[in-house]
Amino acid sequence: MKTRLLKILVADPEEGIRLSMAGILELEGYSVQTARSGIETINRIQSESFDVAFIDLHMPGVNGVETFKKIKTYSPETAVVMMSAFAVNDLVKEAIEEGAYACLNKPFDMDSIIDTIKEVSAKPFVMVVDDDANLCDLLYERLKDSGFNVVTKSSGIDGIFAAQRRIPDVLFLDVVMNGLNGIETLKKLNEIFGENAPKTVIISSYDSAENFEAARKLGAIECLRKPLNIAHLKELVKKLTTAPGGKICILEEDPNLRAILKDTLTTNGYEVVIASTLDEAIEKLKRENFKSVIIDTKNTQGNGVAAYDRIKLIDPDLGVVFVSGNDATQTIVNAATKNNYMYLIKPFEPEDLLDIITTIQKKRGNDC
Repeated sequence: MKTRLLKILVADPEEGIRLSMAGILELEGYSVQTARSGIETINRIQSESFDVAFIDLHMPGVNGVETFKKIKTYSPETAVVMMSAFAVNDLVKEAIEEGAYACLNKPFDMDSIIDTIKEVSAKPFVMVVDDDANLCDLLYERLKDSGFNVVTKSSGIDGIFAAQRRIPDVLFLDVVMNGLNGIETLKKLNEIFGENAPKTVIISSYDSAENFEAARKLGAIECLRKPLNIAHLKELVKKLTTAPGGKICILEEDPNLRAILKDTLTTNGYEVVIASTLDEAIEKLKRENFKSVIIDTKNTQGNGVAAYDRIKLIDPDLGVVFVSGNDATQTIVNAATKNNYMYLIKPFEPEDLLDIITTIQKKRGNDC
């Protein structure tokens, strides 16, 4: 299985280490940036979100531990791995107590670096937005202990800003909060992210059927009353972040057909991600592990073969399904026959798409 492409930051004062680590990780398919000092690291973290940051303990100016403390403030979603060529027990202990993901001793095996990245990528990213500080602390500790990457925010505005840095896999959102309430926050997230808005679970101390119904209409997966059952929350996160059929990207300009395809695939155990342009789909395919991509030929600028070639350069094993209207039937048939990709002519039954996806999955399984 192809590893999900994560954004990695390598911060080390030694140019040789920065360049060698960055080069190897880029060959593995990751997006990598580097920094040579604590201040430069902090500036990069403030401007964008990284999934993993590898930071040397002995950074010039601001040392690695102080840099890490700043990262926790600006980018709590980032997993930080400390590195050191010297046994500095006090600094290592402080870093671990502050919540560093791991500490690695130089020289290290690059396989251990890659294994750490894979470990991080397997952790669901959960965000809790609630103005009850005690509840946030409780959920942070309990969910983190279960192996999830957890971030808490105390207001709807803070939650929106955090989601814009990195969309959570699951969002627990309180209804009654100062400022933007949960319903208003969910509505704003839908406006920003559209069909790629986070999977949201509404929580509330109040038995408000009206609020719960409004949340469901906005796409909330579930609505829960406080006090919360922590064991149920853990199982819910696992359920919402595990797609037995794998992940599928859809690029379809017809909103009605897009909704039908998404509902059909989701019901059958697939995780669906929506793209609005071919370039956006290509970027998503570079960053995440997909089983298949479904593309309306209208989104290929009239050149399905070129689009197919771009996709196969990213992942030769990825299943590609083109859909088209009747007016392009023969063109699509000829191109599909020549280039060995799947196609569907509109109108078609959603079950026809499921059959094709199943065929692709079986073929990939036989080829492994």
